Amino acid sequence: MTNVLAPSAPSSRADAAIAALRIFYGFIFLANGLAKVIGGTWATTLGFLYDRNSSLALLRGSVQDHPVAVYRDFVQSVINAWDVAAPLIGAAEVALGIILIIGLAPRAAAIVGVLFGLNLQVLALSGGSWLFQHALVWLPLLLVAWADGGRRYAVRLRQRRVTNDAG
Repeated sequence: MTNVLAPSAPSSRADAAIAALRIFYGFIFLANGLAKVIGGTWATTLGFLYDRNSSLALLRGSVQDHPVAVYRDFVQSVINAWDVAAPLIGAAEVALGIILIIGLAPRAAAIVGVLFGLNLQVLALSGGSWLFQHALVWLPLLLVAWADGGRRYAVRLRQRRVTNDAG
């Protein structure tokens, strides 16, 4: 009996689409991480990145009325140590972005990206943002993780050994 819920082997088109999604989100994490690591204001006429200042403003604006006390206290401790936390968060985003772009351990990297996105989703529980805004970060990355990150278009650390059965 076959399991109808088990994913079949992805087609080359589907694999390419998942890889494109993974790479796109990799550039998002890379750009926002660089904005935090380098500092300054990263606003353009096209939009802005979450640099140190805008990220801090987002945290401060969301934490005051957050309904979950433990999470509110955690975020407040991050705000209190922002001079240390911002570069560390930025470095993590840069590393995650690079890993997503090159496709090194794409499933694990996508799951870490999902956790970043879910953090924003929990932060939004205080109100003041569109309900599905942060799902635009974590849901596509969840699909990337489920589809194994478009491995056909990714860096591989190990090559499978091919054996020759013909004597």
